[in-house]
Amino acid sequence: MTLTATDCSSSFRQPDGSTLTVLDDVNLEVEPGTRFGISGPSGSGKTTLLYVLSGILRPQRGVVRWGADELTRMGEAARDRWRLAYAGFVFQDFLLFPGMSPIGNVALPASFGAADRAGSRGRIHAQRERPRDRAAALLERVGITDRGRAVSSMSRGERQRVAIARALLSRPAVIFADEPTASLDRSSAADVGRLLVGVANEAGATLIVVTHDPDLLAQMDRVAAIEAGSLRDTVARPTGEGADR
Repeated sequence: MTLTATDCSSSFRQPDGSTLTVLDDVNLEVEPGTRFGISGPSGSGKTTLLYVLSGILRPQRGVVRWGADELTRMGEAARDRWRLAYAGFVFQDFLLFPGMSPIGNVALPASFGAADRAGSRGRIHAQRERPRDRAAALLERVGITDRGRAVSSMSRGERQRVAIARALLSRPAVIFADEPTASLDRSSAADVGRLLVGVANEAGATLIVVTHDPDLLAQMDRVAAIEAGSLRDTVARPTGEGADR
């Protein structure tokens, strides 16, 4: 699915009654399978843009399309269904259930309907593949071998690996990652960044990453910088070893 965002603007009312413009007429097109990075200073609108592109937020003005699906015409419930069908998410703080096992966390989205979406490319057919079986295979892919212990006993790097596996459960067309390496030490950040890019490539999924991490940005096909709500022209993938697929 090609992403097209046209004239997207978002603003929020501040406590003093003034209006803060977070996105200002953002225009963007991303082809399927692209690794797309969004950079910019804190408070520049990066996460808001990610949420608008994924349908978590609806802009006050503008259009967001993924292929034939216009998210900005959908209500909240329809956007929720769209994300279950087509999107996976990786967050800075993992958003895992600490008392559950890795396999329980990874398989959990299936209980919300991710395993039974008519017409979805990510549909898991019960007769062919049980969610927990797929979760086990994904955990093996991301290097988590001890799947029975509680997530609370894992390192931060291990937790993010579990989160990446969870994002892949429904075979998403697009993976959204919000600062996926920001809370990790340098070594873990490098490993997790390479893993995220690698599994997205293997899945043929579009990858949209908000990050300050220069090593992760170097692995993107395109990088856009956002500042004060405005998206600067995107630049091609940096050359060098880090840019290789």
